[in-house]
Amino acid sequence: LVDEITICLNNADEKTRKLAHEFSESVLEDDREWGKFQNVIKRDYLEFVSHLRPDWILTMDCDEFLDKRFNRTDLERLASSKYDVAYQFWCIQLWNDEHHWREDLSFENTRFYKFVPSYGLSFERQPLHCGLAPIYAYKYATKTGYIFRHYGLMMPSDRKKKVERYEKYDPQAQYIGKMWYDALRNERVDIKPFKEE
Repeated sequence: LVDEITICLNNADEKTRKLAHEFSESVLEDDREWGKFQNVIKRDYLEFVSHLRPDWILTMDCDEFLDKRFNRTDLERLASSKYDVAYQFWCIQLWNDEHHWREDLSFENTRFYKFVPSYGLSFERQPLHCGLAPIYAYKYATKTGYIFRHYGLMMPSDRKKKVERYEKYDPQAQYIGKMWYDALRNERVDIKPFKEE
């Protein structure tokens, strides 16, 4: 899909570190506390990436996978627009297995954007829920209809860890609505069959 892969590691174990270096020669290790400095870590990573002089950036967490329909031709078509500077994809929250999803927790999120340092490299000024792209990319993003699958909430054990992390770093739910946290705790929900095609 891309010309170059770069990776930002945060307090990674040796196995993860080794895997990252197998995929990329451009790896930044930033071990500041994720729940307190997330927006700064992401901004500094973007500054680190800037030496590559990217035209566009496709940004993903390591527990996410792009739409199977999406390919290099699609990326180039999106990037060729004279007017668009960023694009949104639907985040499909897989739930309990790869064949079910939680529609009420799925949302559109900016994942592909033109690298324009003059617009600013800052992320939302909050230590959690600051996005995966700088502020300008979210402000000017265009919807695509493409999806990415998110595995980070799929298993109950993962959801439990996520809730514990949020309870530690955002006990007053000031960085995202309390409804989001309550929804993560709710295991008695309707889930829908998911077929990517």
